[in-house]
Amino acid sequence: MTMAKAIEHQRNGYTRTARLLHWVTAGFVLYQIPVGVLIANFELGPLYDLHKSLGTLILLLMIIRLAWRWAHPAPALPDHIPVAQRRAAVAMHWGRDMSSSY
Repeated sequence: MTMAKAIEHQRNGYTRTARLLHWVTAGFVLYQIPVGVLIANFELGPLYDLHKSLGTLILLLMIIRLAWRWAHPAPALPDHIPVAQRRAAVAMHWGRDMSSSY
């Protein structure tokens, strides 16, 4: 990442691609919840195939998100946040990202 891009990244927060990947993934996950409930309570075979396909797509999107995040780190936290909270935030974000990809 060039110095100009790094400065712009810190000023603007997450990249447009990161935000797009986030919201597309979130939309698919939120769609999966009621579909999963319907499948569990009623015999809806065609929905099961859609549910499996979208689950595979979500897995692929999560892998892409992790790769993007690895190449484009999160913006810096504000200076007034204590060191312990900064470390906890980093650990929680990576833990969440890794656990949601399984």
